[in-house]
Amino acid sequence: NERLSHEKEFTNAVLRTVGALVAVVDRRGRVVTFNRACEVVTGMAEATAVGTRLGDLIPDPDAAAHFRLDELGGARLAGSLTTGLRTAAGEERIVRWTFTTLRGPEDVASHLICTGIDVTERDRAAALLRAEREILEMVARSEPLPTIAARICRAVEEQMPHRHTALMLLDDQEAVLHHCAAPTLPMEFLNAIDGTVVGRGAGSCAVAAFTGQPEFAADIEIDTAWTEDREVALRAGLRSCWSIPILSSSERVLGTFAVYGGEPRLPDDLAAEVMQRAGRLAAIAIERHRAAERIRYLALYDQLTGLANRSLLSDRLQSALAHARRHETKVALLFI
Repeated sequence: NERLSHEKEFTNAVLRTVGALVAVVDRRGRVVTFNRACEVVTGMAEATAVGTRLGDLIPDPDAAAHFRLDELGGARLAGSLTTGLRTAAGEERIVRWTFTTLRGPEDVASHLICTGIDVTERDRAAALLRAEREILEMVARSEPLPTIAARICRAVEEQMPHRHTALMLLDDQEAVLHHCAAPTLPMEFLNAIDGTVVGRGAGSCAVAAFTGQPEFAADIEIDTAWTEDREVALRAGLRSCWSIPILSSSERVLGTFAVYGGEPRLPDDLAAEVMQRAGRLAAIAIERHRAAERIRYLALYDQLTGLANRSLLSDRLQSALAHARRHETKVALLFI
Protein backbone atom coordinates (compact mmCIF):
# COMPACT_ATOMS: atom_id res chain seq x y z
CA ASN A 1 0.00 0.00 0.00
CA GLU A 2 2.83 2.38 0.84
CA ARG A 3 4.47 1.68 -2.50
CA LEU A 4 1.21 2.26 -4.38
CA SER A 5 0.66 5.48 -2.46
CA HIS A 6 4.18 6.64 -3.33
CA GLU A 7 3.67 5.82 -7.03
CA LYS A 8 0.36 7.68 -7.03
CA GLU A 9 1.96 10.76 -5.48
CA PHE A 10 4.80 10.58 -8.01
CA THR A 11 2.38 10.28 -10.93
CA ASN A 12 0.31 13.22 -9.65
CA ALA A 13 3.46 15.33 -9.27
CA VAL A 14 4.50 14.57 -12.87
CA LEU A 15 1.02 15.41 -14.17
CA ARG A 16 1.01 18.68 -12.24
CA THR A 17 4.40 19.89 -13.47
CA VAL A 18 4.61 18.56 -17.03
CA GLY A 19 4.56 21.26 -19.71
CA ALA A 20 1.78 19.65 -21.74
CA LEU A 21 -1.89 20.19 -20.95
CA VAL A 22 -3.25 17.06 -19.27
CA ALA A 23 -6.92 16.77 -18.37
CA VAL A 24 -8.63 13.54 -17.33
CA VAL A 25 -12.37 13.33 -17.92
CA ASP A 26 -14.95 10.70 -17.01
CA ARG A 27 -17.18 8.85 -19.46
CA ARG A 28 -19.45 11.89 -19.90
CA GLY A 29 -16.58 14.31 -20.38
CA ARG A 30 -16.55 15.88 -16.92
CA VAL A 31 -13.13 16.95 -15.64
CA VAL A 32 -11.67 14.92 -12.77
CA THR A 33 -8.03 16.06 -13.10
CA PHE A 34 -6.74 19.36 -14.48
CA ASN A 35 -2.98 19.90 -14.37
CA ARG A 36 -1.02 23.12 -13.87
CA ALA A 37 -0.50 23.69 -17.62
CA CYS A 38 -4.28 23.57 -18.12
CA GLU A 39 -4.71 26.12 -15.35
CA VAL A 40 -2.17 28.48 -16.93
CA VAL A 41 -3.60 28.29 -20.46
CA THR A 42 -7.28 28.48 -19.53
CA GLY A 43 -7.00 30.75 -16.50
CA MET A 44 -9.15 28.28 -14.49
CA ALA A 45 -8.07 26.71 -11.22
CA GLU A 46 -8.39 22.93 -10.99
CA ALA A 47 -10.97 23.28 -8.20
CA THR A 48 -13.12 25.35 -10.57
CA ALA A 49 -12.64 23.04 -13.56
CA VAL A 50 -13.42 19.75 -11.78
CA GLY A 51 -16.97 18.68 -12.56
CA THR A 52 -17.30 20.89 -15.64
CA ARG A 53 -17.23 19.56 -19.18
CA LEU A 54 -13.89 19.99 -20.93
CA GLY A 55 -15.75 20.11 -24.24
CA ASP A 56 -17.44 23.36 -23.13
CA LEU A 57 -14.06 25.09 -23.53
CA ILE A 58 -13.84 23.97 -27.18
CA PRO A 59 -15.46 26.50 -29.57
CA ASP A 60 -16.27 23.93 -32.28
CA PRO A 61 -19.22 21.72 -31.19
CA ASP A 62 -18.17 18.88 -33.50
CA ALA A 63 -14.65 18.85 -32.03
CA ALA A 64 -16.03 19.12 -28.48
CA ALA A 65 -17.68 15.72 -28.91
CA HIS A 66 -14.25 14.05 -28.90
CA PHE A 67 -13.67 15.05 -25.27
CA ARG A 68 -15.71 12.19 -23.83
CA LEU A 69 -15.84 8.42 -24.30
CA ASP A 70 -17.93 7.08 -27.15
CA GLU A 71 -20.84 4.66 -26.79
CA LEU A 72 -18.47 1.67 -26.90
CA GLY A 73 -16.29 3.07 -24.13
CA GLY A 74 -13.31 4.27 -26.14
CA ALA A 75 -11.71 7.41 -27.53
CA ARG A 76 -13.60 8.80 -30.51
CA LEU A 77 -10.38 9.68 -32.33
CA ALA A 78 -7.26 7.55 -32.75
CA GLY A 79 -4.95 10.31 -34.01
CA SER A 80 -4.47 13.94 -33.02
CA LEU A 81 -6.97 16.78 -33.15
CA THR A 82 -6.26 20.52 -33.33
CA THR A 83 -8.90 22.77 -31.80
CA GLY A 84 -9.43 26.16 -30.28
CA LEU A 85 -9.52 26.41 -26.48
CA ARG A 86 -11.36 29.22 -24.70
CA THR A 87 -9.64 30.91 -21.78
CA ALA A 88 -11.27 32.52 -18.78
CA ALA A 89 -10.33 35.93 -20.27
CA GLY A 90 -12.35 35.16 -23.41
CA GLU A 91 -9.33 34.59 -25.67
CA GLU A 92 -8.85 31.53 -27.84
CA ARG A 93 -5.72 29.38 -27.87
CA ILE A 94 -4.78 26.75 -30.48
CA VAL A 95 -4.13 23.29 -28.99
CA ARG A 96 -3.18 19.96 -30.60
CA TRP A 97 -4.73 17.07 -28.62
CA THR A 98 -4.20 13.33 -28.36
CA PHE A 99 -6.51 10.96 -26.47
CA THR A 100 -5.83 7.86 -24.39
CA THR A 101 -8.49 5.62 -22.88
CA LEU A 102 -7.96 4.66 -19.24
CA ARG A 103 -9.39 1.24 -18.40
CA GLY A 104 -10.28 -0.20 -15.03
CA PRO A 105 -11.15 -3.71 -13.81
CA GLU A 106 -12.33 -6.15 -16.47
CA ASP A 107 -10.90 -3.84 -19.14
CA VAL A 108 -13.85 -1.45 -18.85
CA ALA A 109 -13.11 2.09 -20.05
CA SER A 110 -13.61 4.55 -17.22
CA HIS A 111 -11.78 7.74 -18.12
CA LEU A 112 -10.25 9.60 -21.06
CA ILE A 113 -6.83 11.25 -20.79
CA CYS A 114 -6.71 14.35 -22.99
CA THR A 115 -3.17 15.55 -23.61
CA GLY A 116 -2.66 18.86 -25.41
CA ILE A 117 0.20 20.97 -26.71
CA ASP A 118 -0.40 24.73 -26.97
CA VAL A 119 0.72 25.60 -30.52
CA THR A 120 -0.77 29.09 -30.60
CA GLU A 121 2.49 31.03 -30.84
CA ARG A 122 4.03 28.54 -33.26
CA ASP A 123 1.07 28.59 -35.64
CA ARG A 124 0.67 32.36 -35.45
CA ALA A 125 4.40 32.91 -36.05
CA ALA A 126 4.24 30.72 -39.15
CA ALA A 127 1.12 32.56 -40.37
CA LEU A 128 2.81 35.92 -39.81
CA LEU A 129 5.86 34.86 -41.83
CA ARG A 130 3.60 33.73 -44.69
CA ALA A 131 1.73 37.04 -44.55
CA GLU A 132 4.98 39.04 -44.57
CA ARG A 133 6.19 37.20 -47.68
CA GLU A 134 2.86 37.79 -49.39
CA ILE A 135 2.92 41.51 -48.55
CA LEU A 136 6.49 41.96 -49.80
CA GLU A 137 5.51 40.24 -53.04
CA MET A 138 2.59 42.69 -53.36
CA VAL A 139 5.03 45.58 -52.88
CA ALA A 140 7.35 44.14 -55.54
CA ARG A 141 4.41 43.91 -57.96
CA SER A 142 3.59 47.59 -57.26
CA GLU A 143 0.02 46.81 -56.20
CA PRO A 144 -2.05 49.82 -55.00
CA LEU A 145 -1.02 51.12 -51.57
CA PRO A 146 -4.55 50.79 -50.05
CA THR A 147 -4.62 47.12 -51.10
CA ILE A 148 -1.26 46.44 -49.46
CA ALA A 149 -2.28 48.41 -46.35
CA ALA A 150 -5.48 46.39 -46.01
CA ARG A 151 -3.48 43.14 -46.21
CA ILE A 152 -1.15 44.37 -43.47
CA CYS A 153 -4.18 45.15 -41.30
CA ARG A 154 -5.71 41.72 -41.87
CA ALA A 155 -2.40 40.00 -41.10
CA VAL A 156 -2.29 41.67 -37.68
CA GLU A 157 -5.97 40.96 -37.00
CA GLU A 158 -5.27 37.28 -37.68
CA GLN A 159 -2.64 37.45 -34.94
CA MET A 160 -4.97 39.28 -32.53
CA PRO A 161 -8.51 37.87 -32.76
CA HIS A 162 -11.38 40.24 -31.84
CA ARG A 163 -9.23 43.34 -32.44
CA HIS A 164 -9.40 45.95 -35.19
CA THR A 165 -6.57 47.69 -37.01
CA ALA A 166 -6.13 50.93 -38.91
CA LEU A 167 -3.34 52.35 -41.06
CA MET A 168 -3.29 56.13 -41.54
CA LEU A 169 -1.04 58.28 -43.73
CA LEU A 170 0.43 61.61 -42.68
CA ASP A 171 -0.04 64.65 -44.89
CA ASP A 172 3.18 66.56 -44.19
CA GLN A 173 2.00 69.88 -45.56
CA GLU A 174 -1.24 70.09 -43.60
CA ALA A 175 -0.07 67.96 -40.61
CA VAL A 176 -3.18 65.78 -40.69
CA LEU A 177 -3.77 62.02 -40.79
CA HIS A 178 -5.88 60.41 -43.50
CA HIS A 179 -7.43 56.95 -43.52
CA CYS A 180 -5.65 54.42 -45.78
CA ALA A 181 -6.97 51.02 -44.60
CA ALA A 182 -9.09 49.68 -41.74
CA PRO A 183 -10.95 46.53 -42.86
CA THR A 184 -13.10 45.96 -39.76
CA LEU A 185 -13.61 49.35 -38.10
CA PRO A 186 -17.06 51.03 -38.31
CA MET A 187 -17.35 53.63 -41.07
CA GLU A 188 -18.81 56.22 -38.67
CA PHE A 189 -15.64 56.07 -36.60
CA LEU A 190 -13.36 56.18 -39.67
CA ASN A 191 -15.16 59.25 -41.02
CA ALA A 192 -14.79 60.96 -37.65
CA ILE A 193 -11.03 60.45 -37.38
CA ASP A 194 -10.17 61.05 -41.05
CA GLY A 195 -8.33 64.36 -41.31
CA THR A 196 -7.30 64.38 -37.64
CA VAL A 197 -4.82 67.16 -36.92
CA VAL A 198 -1.55 65.84 -35.51
CA GLY A 199 -1.05 66.78 -31.86
CA ARG A 200 -2.04 65.95 -28.32
CA GLY A 201 -5.63 65.30 -27.33
CA ALA A 202 -6.87 64.11 -30.74
CA GLY A 203 -6.37 60.38 -30.15
CA SER A 204 -3.50 57.94 -29.88
CA CYS A 205 -2.60 58.13 -33.58
CA ALA A 206 -2.41 61.94 -33.54
CA VAL A 207 -0.08 61.80 -30.55
CA ALA A 208 2.08 59.02 -32.05
CA ALA A 209 2.46 60.99 -35.30
CA PHE A 210 3.27 64.16 -33.34
CA THR A 211 5.90 62.62 -31.03
CA GLY A 212 7.24 59.87 -33.28
CA GLN A 213 6.80 57.46 -30.35
CA PRO A 214 4.27 54.69 -29.57
CA GLU A 215 1.15 55.90 -27.79
CA PHE A 216 -0.88 53.26 -25.93
CA ALA A 217 -4.28 54.14 -24.46
CA ALA A 218 -5.27 51.35 -22.07
CA ASP A 219 -8.73 52.87 -21.58
CA ILE A 220 -10.06 55.43 -24.07
CA GLU A 221 -12.81 56.41 -21.62
CA ILE A 222 -10.30 58.04 -19.26
CA ASP A 223 -7.18 58.56 -21.37
CA THR A 224 -6.17 62.23 -21.81
CA ALA A 225 -5.08 61.60 -25.41
CA TRP A 226 -8.73 61.06 -26.37
CA THR A 227 -10.37 64.33 -25.30
CA GLU A 228 -11.64 65.15 -28.82
CA ASP A 229 -12.85 61.83 -30.29
CA ARG A 230 -13.64 59.94 -27.10
CA GLU A 231 -17.41 59.77 -27.58
CA VAL A 232 -17.31 58.53 -31.17
CA ALA A 233 -14.80 55.84 -30.18
CA LEU A 234 -16.97 54.66 -27.27
CA ARG A 235 -20.06 54.59 -29.52
CA ALA A 236 -18.11 52.31 -31.85
CA GLY A 237 -17.46 49.92 -28.94
CA LEU A 238 -13.75 50.78 -28.73
CA ARG A 239 -12.07 50.99 -25.31
CA SER A 240 -8.35 50.63 -26.02
CA CYS A 241 -6.07 51.95 -28.76
CA TRP A 242 -2.41 51.08 -29.29
CA SER A 243 -0.76 53.25 -31.92
CA ILE A 244 2.78 53.32 -33.30
CA PRO A 245 4.32 55.76 -35.79
CA ILE A 246 5.33 54.39 -39.19
CA LEU A 247 8.88 55.64 -39.69
CA SER A 248 10.82 55.98 -42.94
CA SER A 249 14.40 54.83 -43.38
CA SER A 250 15.43 58.34 -42.34
CA GLU A 251 13.20 58.24 -39.20
CA ARG A 252 10.61 60.59 -40.69
CA VAL A 253 6.98 59.91 -39.71
CA LEU A 254 5.02 58.52 -42.66
CA GLY A 255 1.83 57.63 -40.84
CA THR A 256 0.52 55.49 -37.97
CA PHE A 257 -0.57 51.93 -37.38
CA ALA A 258 -3.12 51.28 -34.64
CA VAL A 259 -4.80 48.32 -32.95
CA TYR A 260 -8.20 48.88 -31.30
CA GLY A 261 -9.90 46.62 -28.75
CA GLY A 262 -13.28 46.39 -27.08
CA GLU A 263 -11.92 46.16 -23.53
CA PRO A 264 -9.44 48.25 -21.51
CA ARG A 265 -6.01 46.70 -21.91
CA LEU A 266 -2.36 47.36 -22.75
CA PRO A 267 -0.47 45.27 -25.32
CA ASP A 268 1.78 42.45 -24.13
CA ASP A 269 5.29 41.98 -25.52
CA LEU A 270 4.07 39.66 -28.31
CA ALA A 271 1.41 42.13 -29.49
CA ALA A 272 3.92 45.00 -29.44
CA GLU A 273 6.37 42.96 -31.54
CA VAL A 274 3.67 42.11 -34.12
CA MET A 275 2.78 45.80 -34.38
CA GLN A 276 6.42 46.78 -34.91
CA ARG A 277 6.76 44.24 -37.71
CA ALA A 278 3.58 45.56 -39.31
CA GLY A 279 4.95 49.10 -39.03
CA ARG A 280 8.16 48.13 -40.82
CA LEU A 281 6.20 46.48 -43.64
CA ALA A 282 4.00 49.56 -43.94
CA ALA A 283 7.06 51.81 -44.14
CA ILE A 284 8.50 49.73 -47.00
CA ALA A 285 5.20 49.86 -48.90
CA ILE A 286 4.70 53.62 -48.38
CA GLU A 287 8.27 54.54 -49.35
CA ARG A 288 8.10 52.32 -52.45
CA HIS A 289 4.74 53.87 -53.43
CA ARG A 290 5.98 57.44 -52.97
CA ALA A 291 9.20 56.73 -54.87
CA ALA A 292 7.16 55.38 -57.79
CA GLU A 293 4.92 58.46 -57.69
CA ARG A 294 7.97 60.70 -57.70
CA ILE A 295 9.48 58.92 -60.69
CA ARG A 296 6.19 59.23 -62.57
CA TYR A 297 5.99 62.94 -61.75
CA LEU A 298 9.54 63.56 -62.98
CA ALA A 299 8.73 61.73 -66.19
CA LEU A 300 5.68 63.90 -66.94
CA TYR A 301 6.42 67.33 -65.43
CA ASP A 302 9.23 69.85 -65.77
CA GLN A 303 11.32 70.01 -62.59
CA LEU A 304 11.88 73.76 -62.77
CA THR A 305 8.42 75.02 -63.74
CA GLY A 306 6.23 72.18 -62.51
CA LEU A 307 4.38 72.31 -65.84
CA ALA A 308 3.48 69.30 -67.94
CA ASN A 309 6.24 68.27 -70.33
CA ARG A 310 6.08 66.86 -73.86
CA SER A 311 5.53 63.27 -72.64
CA LEU A 312 2.38 64.20 -70.72
CA LEU A 313 1.19 66.38 -73.61
CA SER A 314 1.55 63.45 -76.01
CA ASP A 315 -0.27 61.11 -73.62
CA ARG A 316 -3.20 63.51 -73.10
CA LEU A 317 -3.36 64.30 -76.82
CA GLN A 318 -3.61 60.62 -77.73
CA SER A 319 -6.43 60.19 -75.18
CA ALA A 320 -8.28 63.20 -76.58
CA LEU A 321 -7.94 61.95 -80.17
CA ALA A 322 -9.20 58.48 -79.20
CA HIS A 323 -12.19 60.05 -77.42
CA ALA A 324 -12.94 62.21 -80.47
CA ARG A 325 -12.86 59.20 -82.81
CA ARG A 326 -15.17 57.16 -80.55
CA HIS A 327 -17.75 59.93 -80.28
CA GLU A 328 -17.23 61.39 -83.77
CA THR A 329 -16.36 64.81 -82.42
CA LYS A 330 -13.60 67.29 -83.25
CA VAL A 331 -10.54 68.17 -81.23
CA ALA A 332 -8.27 71.21 -81.42
CA LEU A 333 -4.77 71.84 -80.12
CA LEU A 334 -3.78 75.38 -79.28
CA PHE A 335 -0.15 76.41 -78.78
CA ILE A 336 0.53 79.66 -76.93
